[in-house]
Amino acid sequence: MKEIFTFIVPVYNVEKYIERCINSLVNQSFCNFEIILVDDGSTDSSSKICDTYASMDQRIKVIHKKNGGLSDARNVGVKAAVGEYIIFVDSDDYIKRNTCERVYRLIKENKKVDIIIGEAKEIHSNKTLEQKHTNLKENYVYTNKEYIQLSCIKKQFYMPAWINVYKREFIITNELYFKKGLLHEDMEWSPRVFLAANEILYLKDPFYFYVIRDGSITQSKNKDKNKKDSMDILVELYILFNNINDINLRNTLNAFLVQIYLTTIAKLKVKKKEDKLKLKFNFMLKNTLGPNDKIKIFLFCLNRNFYSALWNKKNRGD
Repeated sequence: MKEIFTFIVPVYNVEKYIERCINSLVNQSFCNFEIILVDDGSTDSSSKICDTYASMDQRIKVIHKKNGGLSDARNVGVKAAVGEYIIFVDSDDYIKRNTCERVYRLIKENKKVDIIIGEAKEIHSNKTLEQKHTNLKENYVYTNKEYIQLSCIKKQFYMPAWINVYKREFIITNELYFKKGLLHEDMEWSPRVFLAANEILYLKDPFYFYVIRDGSITQSKNKDKNKKDSMDILVELYILFNNINDINLRNTLNAFLVQIYLTTIAKLKVKKKEDKLKLKFNFMLKNTLGPNDKIKIFLFCLNRNFYSALWNKKNRGD
């Protein structure tokens, strides 16, 4: 029987976490799937753990490769996948036991759907946050424009690749591969994916558990590459969005761009000389989603260091 789902799991030096991840996949209540573990040149016991699991479960395939980063590992997994739908899972995270079962119920009546929108819980050492959609409904097929506008209005246009499920044929046909060598690669990838989609469904309630751990890329103290890659991505998104013919959609995505621009500047403490995009005051003021955004823009333009300090004080611990 042809596999319905393919789990793609990039693996790199996660010996403490990989078993929890794999166990959450092999114990799914819906069994028609394959798991592709892409060992991206691990130097700890992760490779051995993957091979051990593969020897016990024929649904698991292991690809050992030279280290090339998360994007490269995901691309290798996509090209090797045979399932109709792809679910990306990071190797230190895990998912609910009934994830495949719930997704299958949605897609069996909607075979043309390109993306199934999901939700997630973000697990910190001292708290749990939710990435939810508060204005979508299940069993309604959205166009990409409808989904983007509804999610942006609520500031719920989430970028992580792992929060959704994707039709493999849609990814392959549109050559929607991850750009190699980037940090924050999902921020560059996801907008391209949604702009290419035709039909989108929504799966209510979180299925994915995103674990924030010490030593991860997002917790790294050296932010130089984070800054460079983030600013490069923002420049690419600016070009992508402003080549959209639909004025309403273009305006919505430009408002989204302003949000992530301000957040990136503040969170990474990007200095003026490091700011490659340099959005103008009038552009930002024109592209807002509400009065609170206008206040942020005024504060940012008056003094970006003061704005960054306020932002980090408010979001300390995230």
